[in-house]
Amino acid sequence: MPPCLIHFKLIALLLLLLGPSCGGNPTLVVFIAVRPDSIAAIEVSYKLDGVEQESFLVEKSATSFKISITEGASAHVGLLISALDSDDCRIAIAELQDEIGPALRVTKERTVALSPLARSSCPVTVQLPSGLAEVTPTSVTDQTCSESRDRCRTYIQKGSEIQIQVNPVRVISAFAEKKDCAKGLCTSTRKECSTEGICSLMVKSKAEITLSVTQRNCSKDSFCTYLSPSGLTQIGRVWGRNSGSLWALGEISGGGRFSPTGRLLNWNGSSWIMSPLTMLGPETPLSQLKGVWESDNGNAWAVGVNNIILQHTAATGWLVSSYSADLGEHGILNNIWGSSEMNIIAVNGSGKLHIREEGKWNISSLEIEGLADSKILLDDIFGIDSNNIWAVGRDSYGVLILKKNGLKWRVEHKEEKLGYTKIWGSDLGNVWIVGSMGRILKRDTNGEWIKQEISTTEKLNAIWGSSSKNVWVVGDNGKIFTLDDKGMWTPRASNTTAHLRSVWVSSSGEVWVTGGDRAAVILRRMPQ
Repeated sequence: MPPCLIHFKLIALLLLLLGPSCGGNPTLVVFIAVRPDSIAAIEVSYKLDGVEQESFLVEKSATSFKISITEGASAHVGLLISALDSDDCRIAIAELQDEIGPALRVTKERTVALSPLARSSCPVTVQLPSGLAEVTPTSVTDQTCSESRDRCRTYIQKGSEIQIQVNPVRVISAFAEKKDCAKGLCTSTRKECSTEGICSLMVKSKAEITLSVTQRNCSKDSFCTYLSPSGLTQIGRVWGRNSGSLWALGEISGGGRFSPTGRLLNWNGSSWIMSPLTMLGPETPLSQLKGVWESDNGNAWAVGVNNIILQHTAATGWLVSSYSADLGEHGILNNIWGSSEMNIIAVNGSGKLHIREEGKWNISSLEIEGLADSKILLDDIFGIDSNNIWAVGRDSYGVLILKKNGLKWRVEHKEEKLGYTKIWGSDLGNVWIVGSMGRILKRDTNGEWIKQEISTTEKLNAIWGSSSKNVWVVGDNGKIFTLDDKGMWTPRASNTTAHLRSVWVSSSGEVWVTGGDRAAVILRRMPQ
């Protein structure tokens, strides 16, 4: 053999021997030494320097696989090797960390053993509408899907549920569509989420979940529309001791002033539902209801046309008071307020007070210092405690603001113009009264009532707040105002032109607004 040919073969053999350690793409070869008997495939998920790479499948009978990177590069390799069953769920895993690159051996070999899992887990990909839902952290075993991400992939134990929490403030309804894939075949199911905004879905195989929602109509100032029970034309009053349990007074179409039109509504934390009279059945009509108040113990009273007084307890539901039946049907109770269950006052349009003390109702004439035989029509009542109570009334003179002074009342302010009807306050120096033509009066610590400016001539129907710094006013044609940092009334967008008739504010700043003309309107604004 010629010497040059011998030298060429020797050089080629030398290059072949040196190749694995002196050139080429850095490669990690992984041998699978131990695996379960019944597997359908092997999945390899890996990261290079912490960056997720596209996973790939290996034949179930394969004894090895390899990971390669660009020639001359180096990387930290993090591997997760999963044995899959016929539903593409993990039944065994192995993890491996290593370094590859030119400074090391170009080809490295490692051996792993797949360890069986106590319970198999299935891959789930979740697609969520941006900012409107999230996977609840308690239903997943890692953090990938518990960080309000719009799209994520996680693993759920086979046979358990994944839960998705929809934002009920901004979503009316939601449907979850789940695509289950096993053995190359996929089936789809569609499930409506609960009224509380929870979507619970059983996972038995590899799945893809897509959530579709119907969003609420929300204004730029975050007032969102809520559904009311069907048939209501308006909601005239809302009250609650906390945001988890509220009462509202609704109306349906009636044939006249004394027609049976009233309805009681309850907010149960997720939706508004009708609350029937216990003794009369769910469809029994009521007279128009004008006022509602609830004690710290959770007992409530409602009043209205035909001198009706209702009482609600958790044990009995709503019942007509026997005292109300004794009054007869000729009279209107306009509102009710109490400092406690032992001190409740209802006001009417004939100058009478109905007072509940020590668990018993009694009727009392309105005694006003300096006014004899004055016929006062009382529209509203409110107090900050048992010693500081105000009532708003009318006589032939105009509007009277009355303050309780022991057993009697005294006139604290007179206003020639009619139209002031609703009152609310947080302390002696911050009490407001609102009415027609955009009128607002505010009481200072000296007991003086001062007119405030507001940018509307619409009728203002209600005022409420959680403190002197968080006060809200609502009125006709969708008007909503709140106090700004300088004490000025600032308009807020409501996205409605309906007449807004009531407002209630929780201690945390949650705002409920109700009203309507031919269809009831319910708006909610969460604390900002």
